[in-house]
Amino acid sequence: SCLDKQGGNSSLYLLQALQGSIKSLLPSPLNEVAGVFHIKAYIVDDSLILSGANLSEEYFQDRQDRYMLFENGAAGLIEFYSNLIDTLCAHGNKYADNAMNRETNKSSQEELLDSLSNLMDGSANAGVLEEESGDIIGYAVPTFQTPRGFFPSALPFPSDVEVTRNLLLTALEIDPASTVRVSSAYLNPTPKFMSVLSQFGTTPSCLSGTFGAAHLMTAGGMSHGFAPKKKKIAGHGRGRDFIPSVFAEFCREAAQHIIPHGGTVLLYEREGWTFHSKGLWLNFGPEECANKDTRDLGNKHAYMMDPNNVAAHILGSGNYGARSEFLDVESNLILVMPCKNTEDTLSLQNQLADEWNSMCKFTQEWDCEKKQKTKKIHQVPLRRALPYIRAFF
Repeated sequence: SCLDKQGGNSSLYLLQALQGSIKSLLPSPLNEVAGVFHIKAYIVDDSLILSGANLSEEYFQDRQDRYMLFENGAAGLIEFYSNLIDTLCAHGNKYADNAMNRETNKSSQEELLDSLSNLMDGSANAGVLEEESGDIIGYAVPTFQTPRGFFPSALPFPSDVEVTRNLLLTALEIDPASTVRVSSAYLNPTPKFMSVLSQFGTTPSCLSGTFGAAHLMTAGGMSHGFAPKKKKIAGHGRGRDFIPSVFAEFCREAAQHIIPHGGTVLLYEREGWTFHSKGLWLNFGPEECANKDTRDLGNKHAYMMDPNNVAAHILGSGNYGARSEFLDVESNLILVMPCKNTEDTLSLQNQLADEWNSMCKFTQEWDCEKKQKTKKIHQVPLRRALPYIRAFF
């Protein structure tokens, strides 16, 4: 929703992720499988909350998710997201206008593309990177992603997927011993993304001789978003109980790529809680155990031992999977730490490290040698359907 500035009344706008005939062919909620508007950004006055969480009741009770609050304008970041929301609303349809049955015409899509291109043009801020002000906590880089075929032409600026991939590849060039940690509610990395993740841990640092790694965290069977509920609401979840087993297969495949290079796949298992957290932590330098609290914890090589090594972080709506890359409208924010860490930067790095480590406390490490506590996918039809399921989840 966004504010109707002329009348001072709040209004709800709908921006359809689906385009063309498929929008009218698929009934709700089946149409959500083919694509949704997935951005989560909440602005009140000069404060902004970026998150991967919706505003439904469970997110305030027993759903593990992430939130970051930006205040006092955040050096123009809040104005950017305010303009983004206004732009999307201007090209959406008011809910009262029966928008579900209206088609966004081609000219409107082209106008939206032009507006987004102007908004995402960061050339005016190019000189900021050369500043060495002691007030800089970090550099914020917003990203945007649309489904395939959403616009009549390609995005005139790098998409979220492209920026994320380039960030990781650049990190490996700067420091081959970099470590990346990814949290995804529904772990389903695309081949393109996995090809980058599998490079972590393959080359030692030129200075220390140490190796980095890739650590992936996702929902286990108990805390999966599609796990059967103990108290089932009539019709809720029917026919979807097999989905956690499908994602267990995706975890197995991911583990085969990264475990040989020192990586881990962590399954979040917490009684009564659902895991919906998403984000990316990128660290430079060798990671040594910083304190006894982390030494005594399980999965210790996945824990973040030295917060000062956090070089970049990504938060937002994306799950780093096929849906985020091909089907949904997404926006993430990349935070890049300055070369000279200020006291506020160190505080931010510590909070980011604490957040990852606190989630690790509820995880179990995937062991390729042991049998995981998930239902095996023996059914031949289901195995044959895996490529199709992968494309929509």
